[in-house]
Amino acid sequence: MSLIKLQHHERSQQIARLFTELRRHKIPKKTLANKIAADLSLNPTAATSSPLSLIASELRRAYTPDAFVVWRNITVPPELLNAFSSLVFFPVEAIGSLFAAQGAEQCLLIAADKIGIPRSVCNFVRTIPASQYLNICASPDFIINTAKGCEGISNVYSFAAHHYQAPHYLINVPYNAGDNINAIKYVASQLYELTHLIEKQTGETLSSANLHNSLAYAHNAYTAFKAALHLRSRYPLLDPPSVFQSLTIGVSPYYGKPEFTAFAQHMLQSYQERLQNDDQVKQQPQRRLMWMFLMPYYPNDIVEYIERDGLIRFVWEDISELNFKGCDLYDPYDDLAKHLLNSRESILPQQRFKLLLEQAEEHRIDGVVMLAMPHCGVYAMQYPLLQQLFLREQIPVLTLDACCIDSHSFNPSQVRTRIDAFSEMLLNKPLRWQ
Repeated sequence: MSLIKLQHHERSQQIARLFTELRRHKIPKKTLANKIAADLSLNPTAATSSPLSLIASELRRAYTPDAFVVWRNITVPPELLNAFSSLVFFPVEAIGSLFAAQGAEQCLLIAADKIGIPRSVCNFVRTIPASQYLNICASPDFIINTAKGCEGISNVYSFAAHHYQAPHYLINVPYNAGDNINAIKYVASQLYELTHLIEKQTGETLSSANLHNSLAYAHNAYTAFKAALHLRSRYPLLDPPSVFQSLTIGVSPYYGKPEFTAFAQHMLQSYQERLQNDDQVKQQPQRRLMWMFLMPYYPNDIVEYIERDGLIRFVWEDISELNFKGCDLYDPYDDLAKHLLNSRESILPQQRFKLLLEQAEEHRIDGVVMLAMPHCGVYAMQYPLLQQLFLREQIPVLTLDACCIDSHSFNPSQVRTRIDAFSEMLLNKPLRWQ
């Protein structure tokens, strides 16, 4: 085994041992948050510095003996669940990305091979049963997911419910129903039923005050994030060179938590202060890019290499698009149902494409970089259609065939060669926006 592979293997085993120790409660409770923070490069005391501090906090709570642990997929409304003080989320759907961020994803992928999960399955899905096999997950007391988005995740959750003997609630969200009143009432009735089931399982009664507070926090977070993202789009130099970060805040599980709202407001305030105190951030790059789908979670220099000379900058990330308009505090279940019915997973591809073109125009996009996740049944059919869509609008597309979880899925030298060709073409192309 080469030295690099040996170091990678050792790091993978270190992270795996950490989660195993956490699950078995071998780490004293008072040092748990700091241990997670040290090994996952998080800072649990800086509540407004990064959403990662919330992950550290949730992990700390999930491994305590009295925790009521919930597994949920990203489409379940967090505003409703965060109104319950007793629920603790274990980020099982993001377990692969957490390991990949530390360069330790291979231990999960090897385990997936060992238990027979085929490589033709998306690695987001493969890493969940692999983490169960390695005994590193906080066991769920309740599993909730929606019947939309990734079918593989739904199947894994069904298997996990049987494996852990945990109650499992599936929210059925009709496809392409929009604001149909019958569909809204149908989904809202399921959210009501889910509320009552959680109350029964936890013994905690959801008060209207707690629900209203959670919705208010969520609304304030959405508002601040939307303003911050639009400032970052208008003035890309607000972020230092090569530090465009994938926030994926459109699918965060922490809407409704005051700490997440504080982070959103901190982000907006820091951008506003930079604009006020530094005129250089108002300068514009020669070309503006949008990133489509997910960015690689493992350490890589793709963004840094594209932005290396300052002429080209990423200004927008498709997955951070926020279309939530807030909730009516007097009729929250209907509004949460509307949000589910109009999310990107519930609308026709044609509607989705229309929204993307509106984003491209609003943010004056000159080019698109798209990560084509292998074996992704949700978006695989959209890749060629999206390329045609943007090319018809004379917006060039660079498609990177790579997995956002597996760092071994692409050759950095080949990617750099393609980036060089794309950048040269983009800079020599006449300006699309004046």
